[in-house]
Amino acid sequence: MLYSIDPSDFALTEDPVWAEKIANGSTSAWPHPYVHAPFIAQFMSLVVKIASFDFSVYLLTVVSGWALVVTIAAAWYLWTSARIPWVPSVLASALGWCTVAFQSSIYLGQTSPLIFAGVAYSLAAAHRYPLRAGIILGIVSAVKLTPALLIAVALVFPSRRRAGWVALFTGIVLAAISLFVGGSSLFSDWLETIRIIGDTVQVAPVNISYASIVSSELVENSAAIVPIVNDPPVHAIWVPRAVAAILCILVVCAAWRSNKAWAVVAIGMLTITTAAGGILWEHYLLVAVLPLAGIWTSGKVIPQRLAIVTALLLVPPLGYSGSPLWIQWGGLIALVALVILMCWTCGAVAPKRTTDFPRNRWKAQRITRRCERWRNRECGHGCPPEHQ
Repeated sequence: MLYSIDPSDFALTEDPVWAEKIANGSTSAWPHPYVHAPFIAQFMSLVVKIASFDFSVYLLTVVSGWALVVTIAAAWYLWTSARIPWVPSVLASALGWCTVAFQSSIYLGQTSPLIFAGVAYSLAAAHRYPLRAGIILGIVSAVKLTPALLIAVALVFPSRRRAGWVALFTGIVLAAISLFVGGSSLFSDWLETIRIIGDTVQVAPVNISYASIVSSELVENSAAIVPIVNDPPVHAIWVPRAVAAILCILVVCAAWRSNKAWAVVAIGMLTITTAAGGILWEHYLLVAVLPLAGIWTSGKVIPQRLAIVTALLLVPPLGYSGSPLWIQWGGLIALVALVILMCWTCGAVAPKRTTDFPRNRWKAQRITRRCERWRNRECGHGCPPEHQ
């Protein structure tokens, strides 16, 4: 049975075949039941025939490092429309390697670095290379369902709509492959597994979602590795939704006033959805690279300094659950703070000024009169278009 989760422990499976493989085979440090789409299982069944476990571990480590660099470079290009210089690229990659999110991905054998690299590249290339961007976005959305939100966002923006349609078509094709390969029964099992995961709370130190943290007191005496809470507190569900709604409004306001609306909406919605979910594994915090890039490239000193302080919550010792200095709420606070700072840099808090027109009223009136006399000539006073 491909989909089999112990109803009381997310880290265990009820299927004897899976249990025997975990007990006697080569696995990662903390294996857990399979939850991805059926087509991925079919693809991996071919991979294991040509690659050993040790080789796949080495390969995933190398590819994850490359993916981190791609994520940073693509995020930089998304915000600046320019290639990232070598020095910031090397420094950011080194710092990214030290984050708890990236180290957790390497330790557990997760593909999150590849997923976020695909997301960052597809967002950056959606306008110029819609075909390849759409294909990549469709693939990562089929592997991890959260990025599927970006397909809807792309369809809203006319300049990215083609990439959105390609991504949607790619996702439908992969879903059809899953249905064809495994049959309707297996496909239904996958959908039911996703529903069960969404309706419950998986409590663990590495799940730093609001629901997991506030539900931890309900499983204090549990012997399970990752206890499952079937009836979480009401506020565990509605508080994240309320905060997400407020942040979404802030993102829309920032995008409305910004000339980088695509980046603001796409990154803002992805970060908010990640933070508000019932599952926020530590390696999901790699999404922070995207808003961080926007804040850092904005050139605004105060948001940059606040972003540096916020980023301390994502690295050891403050971000590592095994440290005595660990801040349990740190990762969640960091994502919320980065969304707010990103909106700040885009003009959602301070009034947006499109020109450097003088504030002094007398000087402004004098320059305006001069511009009116010479309106047919080039104005060199830095006046708004309506005064030229």
